[in-house]
Amino acid sequence: MKPPPEDAYAQMEMLTRAMEMVRQNYVDDSKITYAELVEGALEGMLHKLDPHCEYMGKSLFEDMQREQSDTSEGIGITIALRQNILTIITVREDGPAAAAGVLSGDQLVRINEVLTDSVGIAEAMQLLKGKAGDEVSLTVRRPGTKQFLEFKVKHETLAETSVHDPMLLSPKMAGDYKIGYARISQYNQPTPRELSKALDELEKQGMKAFVLDLRNNPGGLVDSAVAVCGEFLPEGTVVVTTEGRVASQNPPPFRTPSRNGKEPRKYPIAVLINQGSASASEL
Repeated sequence: MKPPPEDAYAQMEMLTRAMEMVRQNYVDDSKITYAELVEGALEGMLHKLDPHCEYMGKSLFEDMQREQSDTSEGIGITIALRQNILTIITVREDGPAAAAGVLSGDQLVRINEVLTDSVGIAEAMQLLKGKAGDEVSLTVRRPGTKQFLEFKVKHETLAETSVHDPMLLSPKMAGDYKIGYARISQYNQPTPRELSKALDELEKQGMKAFVLDLRNNPGGLVDSAVAVCGEFLPEGTVVVTTEGRVASQNPPPFRTPSRNGKEPRKYPIAVLINQGSASASEL
């Protein structure tokens, strides 16, 4: 038997009554604007669904867009939930967190004075943000040693380079074959352009095969990941589709973009992944 249909109006009335009771009785009136309460309700609603659903407000969304552009202000880490624990997935080698001693795999226990046991990704990003020169205190648990460590890290302006270490592998590793290598740390706006440039340079050096390293890549912009696939697939190739409960509401598939007549690259490719490869890097 199907459950009886829900009375949406009754549920909304209960939510509205609760909101008005809070506004009338809560001691700190700076926290009970309609905007604050509605945002809190949205955060709670999505948090209740599963660990991957979170509400992203306007300011946090704008921060994320800045991080996906050519430069951003931050401490040089990416985070994700691993077994419901906030975990540092990547640490930029040239970033302030790496200089302080933070490692990939460290589990975030505290950000400044906020314990992270009930903090989601969106809220953690909000806690970690700051302007160049601002300091953030991190307490982490290092699983390998079971140590609890504290770091003070200053925000810096970081160039968002996501394609690292393009090179031909040494003859000791590749033998007589000229095998290229590059690592993508995260998919942001410049990634396809950077990878295309790196591949062009490696091909000029005689590259005949390529290793793409996506280990510890937490994902990023799906459009950029699809464009990277477009370096090796014919334009218009379907890379990924999204299927929801109602087929008529499914968005169009993601296809590789036009290459303006440039042929896709045709040589053997190996892709490296590990447990830290997630989201868009799984494409």
